[in-house]
Amino acid sequence: MKLLFILLTVLQLTVLAAEKSQNDEVDHVALAALLMKDGHYVRAAETLNEADTTQKEFDFVLYYTIKGLIFTKQQLYSAANEQFYKAIESGQTEPTIYLYIAQNNFKLNDYQGTIDALDKAGEVAATKPQLLALRAECHWKLEQ
Repeated sequence: MKLLFILLTVLQLTVLAAEKSQNDEVDHVALAALLMKDGHYVRAAETLNEADTTQKEFDFVLYYTIKGLIFTKQQLYSAANEQFYKAIESGQTEPTIYLYIAQNNFKLNDYQGTIDALDKAGEVAATKPQLLALRAECHWKLEQ
């Protein structure tokens, strides 16, 4: 009798756990960010593609920013910049986004685009010696 009771209890808990897991929603954007942080860029991109962008409160700023970072890590610099600009259009206000755009433009040999992005980054780009050196190198390559 005790064995039957234990088996029924385990069965009931298994059914409840299965129902609960079906109701739990996965935050694909947060999961993609975690995968990207751990260096799993392909899996992060696949996970991000599973995100439900039709949700009413969907965070497009974070979505496009993470997508841009994934593309940057995959050396798809032009595609990454497209995503960063979509993030800006969606409301991204962090000036550091322009540093990623500048980095990608430099790797694409778009030196004027690099300078323009550094200008838009504002104070962040003006205070770091590495970014001042990057700006100087772009001017030198443009023979300015």
